[in-house]
Amino acid sequence: MQTHSQVLNRIVRANCTFCKIIAGSLPSHRIYEDSYSITILSIDPLSDGHALVIPKNHTPKFWQMEDKDEYINLMLNARKVAKALNKTFHPEHILELAEGLDINHVHIHIIPAQKSYSELANEHKSTDLDHAKLAELAKQITKNL
Repeated sequence: MQTHSQVLNRIVRANCTFCKIIAGSLPSHRIYEDSYSITILSIDPLSDGHALVIPKNHTPKFWQMEDKDEYINLMLNARKVAKALNKTFHPEHILELAEGLDINHVHIHIIPAQKSYSELANEHKSTDLDHAKLAELAKQITKNL
């Protein structure tokens, strides 16, 4: 019999957007994947190439990540993706933001930018999702990994 905690964890994972993407039940534009994490393009990007590096194991907060290898892999993959974005877009900056405010699952935003984060965030307006553009960007970035 499952404990109360196990049942709650299963419910949380079933409702987590990133867990659904990892499981393949929600679409995404994947750039990179290994046994520990996936990298996808953001569907609400601050700039072209805005990527998210997401551990496959559902963990709400960074400080709750227990597996040292998983944590190290996440950071190494963030660096790998940042290098590919730099090679693809030649931006002034590569912004790396670790946050969990929008989705309660550890993830790192990797954003190629010509401006600071505050400037990008202040100017950002959500637009209609362009899957064809995201698919093309994913191909370009993947070539540079």
